[in-house]
Amino acid sequence: MRNELMRVTTKGQLTIPAYIRKKLNIQEGDYLQVQLEENEIRLKKIEPVRPLSAEDPIWQLSRFLL
Repeated sequence: MRNELMRVTTKGQLTIPAYIRKKLNIQEGDYLQVQLEENEIRLKKIEPVRPLSAEDPIWQLSRFLL
């Protein structure tokens, strides 16, 4: 595992090194979960939950239950 020293900008931003972005397939617009653990920051790539369409069967079930 390589350690990288990154500088935080005045807006609190930092750049994820290219080799890490490539390995994790992180692209512009992707979502990362930020978690604070003790004195460390952990980043995890996540797939956002897609909104349900009006045709999704769960809506039929919710009408039945309500």
